[in-house]
Amino acid sequence: RNIIILSDEVYENLHYTASFPRMATLSAAIAARTISIASVGKAFNATGWRVGHAIGHESLITHVKWAHVLLSYVASGPAQEAAAVAYEEADHEAFYDSNREFFRHKVDNLCHFLDELGLSVCYHECMGSSMSLPHLLLIPGFWEGTSVYDSVISSLQAHGYSAQAIPLSSTGHASPGNPSMKDDVAFIRGIIAPLVEEEEKDVLLVLHSAGGFLGPMAIEGLSHKEREARGKKGGVVKIVFLSGAIWKEGYMHCPLPFFDYQVTETSFVPVEACIRAILAVVEGLNSTWWGLLR
Repeated sequence: RNIIILSDEVYENLHYTASFPRMATLSAAIAARTISIASVGKAFNATGWRVGHAIGHESLITHVKWAHVLLSYVASGPAQEAAAVAYEEADHEAFYDSNREFFRHKVDNLCHFLDELGLSVCYHECMGSSMSLPHLLLIPGFWEGTSVYDSVISSLQAHGYSAQAIPLSSTGHASPGNPSMKDDVAFIRGIIAPLVEEEEKDVLLVLHSAGGFLGPMAIEGLSHKEREARGKKGGVVKIVFLSGAIWKEGYMHCPLPFFDYQVTETSFVPVEACIRAILAVVEGLNSTWWGLLR
C-alpha cells in the first residue's frame, strides 16, 4: 500500500522496439502510484542541460512541485525555454525518428569496426540488430501442467518474444509404458534440439521446480558456448531457475512414502496424493482448506 514507483523513462524516444513500455500504462492502480521521469538531455542529445519533467497522479506531483521550487534555481532558464520549444517542434520535424536512425548508424559503424578487429560483439535487437531475441522455453514441475504459464507467454509475445511452455510426458495422464523422468528429459530435448540445431536459435530456459533438473539434463551438448566452440550458431544462452530444484550429479532420491503410487496396468500417482504431498508442509491443515483445494 505504501509503494511509490519512480519510473525512469528517459529513453522513451530512443528505442528500437515496436513500442516503448510505460509503467503507468500497465493498470490504473499502478498509474496512481507511478511518477514517470523524462530527460531533455537524453531526448534531444543535450548532455549537461539537467532539464527534464515528471508525470504522475496529482497527489504525487504535488510533492514533486515542492522539490521543483528549489531545483529551478539551479537549472538554466534559457535551457528550460529551449526544452519547451523542442518538445513542441519535435513531432512536426520528425526528430525522434531521425534521431533513432542517427544512433543506429553510429552503432552499426562501431560494430562493423569491432567485427573487423575480430572482437566479439553482442548487438541487441533493440538497437536494430538482425539477430533475433532468444526463444523462451518454460518448463514446469511435476503435476503442474503448462496452463499456469498462459498469461506469461501472452505477455512475452506481446513484447516481441517467442515463447512456449513444454509439457512433461509424465504429467496429466497414465499412458501405456508409464512415462518416467527419462521420458520427460527426452521429450524436452526433442523440442530444444530442432530449435538449436536446425533453426540455429538462441534459447533461454525458465525452469520451475522439477524442471530445474530436467532442463539441464535435456540440453547436454546444446549450450551456446559448446556449439560456438564447434563453429556452430545457436544454443542455450541462459538458464533461469524459478524456485527450481537442483541436484548434484549422481544424486539418488530417497523413498517417498507419502506417494500413494498405484500399480495397475498403467501405474500412476492419484491427484489427491499429489495434493497431500504438496500440502504436507502446511501446518494446521484442516477440512475447510482441504475441501476448497479438492
